Amino acid sequence: MLLETSKLLKEYGRGYRRVYNQALNDFPKSVGFNTGLSAPQPDMIEGLDLREFKPFPVRHELGGGAVPTSENNATTLPHLAGEWKAGGKDMIQARTQAAYDGACMVYGRNEARSFLERPDPAGHAYVQTFTTDGTTLNTFAHYSSESQDQVKYHQYPTSSSFFISSYDDFRKSRRRLRNHQDDAKETSEKLRDELNKKWSENQQLDEDEDEVYEDSYELIPLPASASIPAETAEVTDCNSYECNDEEDPTSQLLTEYWTGFSANNQDDPFMQISTTDNGYTSPDALITPPQSSNDTSHPVKSNDIDDSNVRGHRRTRRTRTRAADPAEGLRDVDHESNVRKTRRKRKG
Repeated sequence: MLLETSKLLKEYGRGYRRVYNQALNDFPKSVGFNTGLSAPQPDMIEGLDLREFKPFPVRHELGGGAVPTSENNATTLPHLAGEWKAGGKDMIQARTQAAYDGACMVYGRNEARSFLERPDPAGHAYVQTFTTDGTTLNTFAHYSSESQDQVKYHQYPTSSSFFISSYDDFRKSRRRLRNHQDDAKETSEKLRDELNKKWSENQQLDEDEDEVYEDSYELIPLPASASIPAETAEVTDCNSYECNDEEDPTSQLLTEYWTGFSANNQDDPFMQISTTDNGYTSPDALITPPQSSNDTSHPVKSNDIDDSNVRGHRRTRRTRTRAADPAEGLRDVDHESNVRKTRRKRKG
C-alpha cells in the first residue's frame, strides 16, 4: 500500500529529502506532550537536508527538536508527515499517530521561531499531515497555543477526499496532496532563509562590536613620574632652574652636600643662616645656596651654630665663590716681595 500510493507524491530535487519509517530518536524527551511515549516514527516525513542550513549551525542552536535524527544529512525542520494504513484498518489510529507527528514538527518550528525572536501568530498553522488507506485522503493542519503557562498542540482537519470514486476525484485528491507538499517545502525554505539571515546578521554584529571595541581602545599614558628617569638623561640644560653651567642642579646639590666647608668662610658676606622654625629641621640640615652656577651647599654641624639661634631652626649657608684672577695673584706676590725688601733695608 505504501509503495503504490507513494507514487502520488511529487518528487523534488537534491536538498529536499523524503524519509520513510524512520524513528526520530534525537527528539527531546518529556517536553510535555510526549512524556512516557516512545520516539515518534512517522511512515513518511519530508524536509530540507541539514546541509542546506549552512552557515547556520541548526543542530547546535536548536537541538533535536529541529534535527530529530543523528545523520549528517538528517531531515531538518520538516513541515509535512504522512501515515498509511492498509484497507479496512483503523484510520482513527492513523489520525492519532499523525497528531503525534504534527506536534513534534510544531515543537521544532517553535524552537526556530524563538531563535528568530518572532513567534508565529496565534492560531496560524504551518505544519501539515495526512492519512490515507489508498481509498480516502485526510489532511490536517497543526499549531500550538499557550494558556496559563502551558503549551497545547492542536490538530485541525482541513480536507477529506476519495481516490476511487471518480477520475476527477482522483485528480483532485492527488493535486491536494501535492499542494500540501509544495506548501511545506516553501515554508521550510522560507524558515531556513530567515535562520541563515539572522545568523549572518548576528555574526556581522559581533564583528562590528569587536572592531568598535578595538578602535575605541586607547593606551593609558604612563604617569609623569614614570618617565622622569628617561627624560633627565636627555634634558640637562637646567633651563627650568635658571642655571648657566649646563649641569643638573639636583645632581649638583647631591655632590656639593659632601663638599667640606672651610672654616675661614665664617665671615663670608654671602653666607646666610635661615631662622625659620618649622619644627622638623635638624642641626645637620642641608644648606641650600641661591640658584646660581657657583653656589655650593654644605651641612651645618651643631658646633657651627651660635647660641643666638634656637634649636630646630633651619640654617642655610650660601657662599658665592669667585673665579681666581691670575693678575691679582701676581700683584699679591709682588706686594709680598716689596715688603721683604723694605724690611731688609731697615735692618741694614
